[in-house]
Amino acid sequence: MENSIELLNLPKKAAVGQFFNLNDYAKSRLLYDMLMSIKLKCKLSPDYIILVMDEYSTSLISSFCSMFDLMEAGNVYQIEKIDKFRKRYPMSDVIYLVEPVPASINKIIQDFPEQDEKYSYDHYGDVHLCFLTTIPNEQLDKIFKAPKLVQKVKTFYEVNLDFTVWQDNIFKILVKNNSMMKMIDKPNQTIIEQLSHKLFSLCSVMNERPFIQYQVESSLAEEVAINLYKKIEYLYNYSGTEENSQQIQYREPRGTLLIMDRTFDLISPLVHDYHYQSVSYDYLKIPEDGCLDSLIKIQESDQRQAASEASKKLDEQDLVWQKYKSLHIAEVFGFLQDEIKQLKQDQTNMKRLADKEELHHDDIQKILKQIPEFEKRKTQVLIHLDLAQQVTDKMQNPKFNVMKLIEFEQTIISGMNDQGQKMNDNFITKELMNILKTLGRAEDKLRILSVYLLCYALPEPDFKTVLKLMDTKEQRDVLKFIRDYNSQEIPKKPKRTYPVLSGQEFTEYKRKYTQEIQEMYDILRTQPQIVKIAKEALNKSLDLKAFPFMGDEKQQQSQRNAKWAKKDGDADDERLIICVLGGLSHYEICCLQNLEKINGQQNIIIGSTQIITAREFIDNIVPQKREEDKQKDKAANEDEEEVFKEMEKIKQKRQNAKQKKAGAKKQPDQKRGQRRKTTEDDDEDDDQDGDVNDQDSDDDENKKYKKQASGKSVKSKDIGKKPVLSSKGKKGGKKEAVDLDDIEVQNKSDSDNDDEVDTGNKRGNSESEDDEEKQKKSKRSKQKKSSNKKNR
Repeated sequence: MENSIELLNLPKKAAVGQFFNLNDYAKSRLLYDMLMSIKLKCKLSPDYIILVMDEYSTSLISSFCSMFDLMEAGNVYQIEKIDKFRKRYPMSDVIYLVEPVPASINKIIQDFPEQDEKYSYDHYGDVHLCFLTTIPNEQLDKIFKAPKLVQKVKTFYEVNLDFTVWQDNIFKILVKNNSMMKMIDKPNQTIIEQLSHKLFSLCSVMNERPFIQYQVESSLAEEVAINLYKKIEYLYNYSGTEENSQQIQYREPRGTLLIMDRTFDLISPLVHDYHYQSVSYDYLKIPEDGCLDSLIKIQESDQRQAASEASKKLDEQDLVWQKYKSLHIAEVFGFLQDEIKQLKQDQTNMKRLADKEELHHDDIQKILKQIPEFEKRKTQVLIHLDLAQQVTDKMQNPKFNVMKLIEFEQTIISGMNDQGQKMNDNFITKELMNILKTLGRAEDKLRILSVYLLCYALPEPDFKTVLKLMDTKEQRDVLKFIRDYNSQEIPKKPKRTYPVLSGQEFTEYKRKYTQEIQEMYDILRTQPQIVKIAKEALNKSLDLKAFPFMGDEKQQQSQRNAKWAKKDGDADDERLIICVLGGLSHYEICCLQNLEKINGQQNIIIGSTQIITAREFIDNIVPQKREEDKQKDKAANEDEEEVFKEMEKIKQKRQNAKQKKAGAKKQPDQKRGQRRKTTEDDDEDDDQDGDVNDQDSDDDENKKYKKQASGKSVKSKDIGKKPVLSSKGKKGGKKEAVDLDDIEVQNKSDSDNDDEVDTGNKRGNSESEDDEEKQKKSKRSKQKKSSNKKNR
């Protein structure tokens, strides 16, 4: 067994600090540490190796590596999925790169049965087993019990690569239970172990032995920090001992890993902002993988087809996206115009070169090399012009009223207007009610009310009034969670609980607005909390009571404050790694990337369990419906269907009666028609009146059943009786302050479209008066009809 399996030790870190982003580190671990070392062991087919992966490893590897990279580094001839039918290559080396879970292990064992009645030859030749993370003992025992597989295994490798690279310096650590609330409220040992192991994998790939700080108010962050600290210390204390003579190197100066959960800042995921990346994912509903197939429809010729397909995804290959994603949407338009001018200039230069009388071989080679690159860049610029225009159209659409919403949202968070004047609570409450009337998306209403509740504590009656502003139970549950999170003593009147923007922060905003952008467009007055924390961590001024060190605090501080000599080619600054358990917003990502640009260094690595939009953040907060609630909804829907079926029967019955009546009138009575032509005309008028009255009666009956159906499905007595977000004005003068109790609500169906504008006009005084008036009219018409018949 020992002769047939070679256990590859951890690779020696010869180029510590050589790479500048996480993408390069992950690629190095896979291509050079694993593939190139395995390639040296391949004896049967060193030039054409088969690579078999499961679903998880495929998604993980594709986040930072391409097919071309695999072919170039490891002589990979073919990549296959383990759960699909695969062709047999009995004389080829195969690499299994899988997650060590029972499903994948069983598939590997099934490829090498003891007795194969169908085939006389094996599925593959030599086998190289590679697992993304540590294989559990029970799965290892399964492999040992498959003798035919064991005979063929030549390499057994644990890659220790268990995170996804979302962008260059942004990572994701996926766990099976990715729901924010379940993860934070009820952290079990399995989730803690998964999170700590994935962070350990991240530190190992980056050659980091970081100082660990954690959010003291989060039990999940603390448990993960404890577990991770034990793993890292065990690894580096174990290396260099007599049992393991290989000393593992780590990067110096040592970085800092800051672990928090999403509750440290619930406002930022809800904020509306101006960054190109944020507004694109928010308003265009781009999926997390950045695929643009549903948004971009470009008519291209055959030679540009490949360039177009490669550009329909927001990733590192899209150079335009990489350059402008964290900029203000207004700036992006200006830069895209510059890109178009540059493209025209390049096209002119290429044409001038092609029009030369004598073309040399070097000129032809240069033109052929430039054409694919030119077409790809041109397609990318056109795509982003389209995207930016779509986003701008939505933001400037009066139906959504986004610009006013962003400005007022900043007033709520900062507690002051754009001139630095502090706003009183009554003014903010009044303006909130005014702006809610103009918002077109139900999601926007929920977001700004959530922000308001995170900044203000409300009396119980006022909070109940706020709940009535929401259309669905799920939306009300979100507001209840927000109120419970912002736990304060219930005040007698609305009271601000979120700190007002400091004078220094406002001065910085004003300087940037007046000097840097010269008041050309609006910017946000506030920043997400994670930016403030990152600045303090980089300056080593972070509050240790709120974010204590793991381990000996004094020793950690003295080592962290020590100055390290810089070496050529080595990273020259400490890294700051920030992990937010429970989700990281696009707004926070853009702000942190801009902070990196200000510092002029790429020393901030950020990551989370999810990269979320406001919509996904809200979905994480809303608890799943209980089974009894689902049964009630199902029963209500069935009742509604029965009522409407009954309505249809009544309508059909009345329609049949009308048709019979119309058929009877068609039988002519010539004599009576000649004698009393004038009377017949009068009768036709009376019959029309009767038809109208019959129609009125039908409408009354339909209204009755509609009202019954509505009452059963929505279960609300107030439906249709109150206008949307209307304030009651007192007679005889203006109100100086608007109280939340003055707001009336119109309940809406759960199936309302998010993009529908909520508009409403006041209805009549009462439905009973309308019914009474219609009955009187019907009675008068019948009396008139009866009188005409007698005269006849």
